[in-house]
Amino acid sequence: MGVRGLTGGGAGSSLPFVDHDHRTMRIALRAAQDAAARGETPVGACVVDPATGEVIAVAANGPIGTHDPTAHAEIVALREAARKLGNYRLTGLTLVVTLEPCAMCAGAISHARIGRVVFGADDPKGGAILHGPKYFEQPTCHWRPQVEGGLMAEDSAALLRTIAARHAIPVQDFVVRQDGPCGSTIGPMLSAKGVRVVDIGNPQLSMHSIREMCGTDDVCHAVRLFTAFYEEFAALEQQSRIE
Repeated sequence: MGVRGLTGGGAGSSLPFVDHDHRTMRIALRAAQDAAARGETPVGACVVDPATGEVIAVAANGPIGTHDPTAHAEIVALREAARKLGNYRLTGLTLVVTLEPCAMCAGAISHARIGRVVFGADDPKGGAILHGPKYFEQPTCHWRPQVEGGLMAEDSAALLRTIAARHAIPVQDFVVRQDGPCGSTIGPMLSAKGVRVVDIGNPQLSMHSIREMCGTDDVCHAVRLFTAFYEEFAALEQQSRIE
């Protein structure tokens, strides 16, 4: 992905990457790896003083372990920086994060008066800066930081891909299910929907095979499709038992 900057209404014109951006992104990536080791989504963030390059706070994703749905890496880093500085306003500081911030984090960034955001990989599904609501472009957003995206993006994306692959259930060879009452009809039904027929009763389906079966790389869309197909299959089997 190419470097893209968004002009911030609160902090002047957009700037290119500066010397300490790469160093601090590497720190954020290490935090993301720590998150992955704990079973969290691998996202890391740090708050930096752009005048000195000092890293004020480093944080990793932690909603699962902390039982806190707001414990995204950006939020945790902002909290720690505010605590250390004794001020809920972090005016002029830089937030470096491995993944495009979501809407919740974008709102917190604006409230904290962060001067500049540097992120790694795009997040087309959950991001809120270049995607979705494009939070900083909304009229109700009263502070707009400078934004630079794409720094070491492949490193961030590769980490996310690696973790997803690690948690995938091993793919097996699948055949059309024949043991149920509707076994001879479910295959043609799904085929008519353009789905590559596999044994949808097999619990060993991995996300990779579900995406491949449903013909989409969008995991959420694939799960919705698969769930709908599976429910239809279950309903047909139940109906055949009643009949």
